[in-house]
Order: sequence, then structure tokens, then C-alpha cells
Amino acid sequence: MTELEDLAALDAAGALNETEHRDYRAKLAGASAAERASIAQFYELAAQIAATSPEAAPLPGARERLLQRIDGSRLYSVLKSEGEWLPGPVPGTRVKMLSLDRKRDSATLLMQVDPGARYPPHHHTGGEDCYVISGEIIVAGRRLHAGDFHRAEPDSDHGELASDTGAEVLLVVAAADYR
Repeated sequence: MTELEDLAALDAAGALNETEHRDYRAKLAGASAAERASIAQFYELAAQIAATSPEAAPLPGARERLLQRIDGSRLYSVLKSEGEWLPGPVPGTRVKMLSLDRKRDSATLLMQVDPGARYPPHHHTGGEDCYVISGEIIVAGRRLHAGDFHRAEPDSDHGELASDTGAEVLLVVAAADYR
């Protein structure tokens, strides 16, 4: 568990004092967009777990119990109204982290793309699966519409990605490519 995840879980449970909370927010502000998205998802899960706890306020040992419960959680859902949209890696994009699988170094996220947004050429260290939920994107000169799928194999290079109309896509990516 990373220090930011640890702090997020404690903050979600109300176990940080004002100084600790301020330090946590400062560390979070210095994280990458992908890491902030991951922490936002983690924070929500921790808050849900903390809300089901019978303790009204953190008691001695709350940190250890909370971390144990988080580590033991095997199933969760993210509703459409849940999660936080964070600025994406390029202007005109927003990202919502849905899950992060550290064992496989993969992340599942939603990306919203504004009309006219352009994503510059980039390299994929790992694979990327992209499913268009709405709108359209242009990949390798080909227009993909809602219901279309695109795959970038590991160690591949993408040319520019664009959207004239705007789009929302589901991405399953190598987490290292979005840090």
C-alpha cells in the first residue's frame, strides 16, 4: 500500500487531524493525474468501508482495522454518479479511474474527450484496449464510433489521436503508461 493510499484511507475515515489532512492534500496535489485518479477511486472505497463501521469516531487501532478491511475487500462497484473526473493528460480530456490492478500493472478508466481535442503521438509500454462509448475518435486515420474497439499492442507507437465531435471511451491500459 502506498503512502498516499494509506493517507487517503485514514482521511476517508476521519482519522487525520488538521495538520495531517493538510499534508495529505499537499502530497495529493503533487501526484500525477493518473495517481490522483487512482487515489480518488481508492478514497471512495475507503469512505464506503468507513461508513459501514460501527464506530462513530476513530478509536485507537482504527487505522489498522481500516487497512485490514480494505485489504480484505475483493468486490466493489463504481456507479455512474460516483468517482471523480480529474483533468486528463492533455487539455480537453478528463479521466475517471475505475480500478487499478497493481499485480498486473493495469488500470481501467473512463476518458472524456472534448470536441477538437488532440492527443499527441505517444508510446505504449504495455497494451491498451479502447472501447468507444459515445461520440467518435480518430485513430490511425480511421474514425471509430460508439461500439467500436481499438487495440494498441505492447511496445507500440500511436500517432495523434483526435476527436472532432467529442467522445467518451473506456480504456484498459498499462498503469505505467498513465502515471
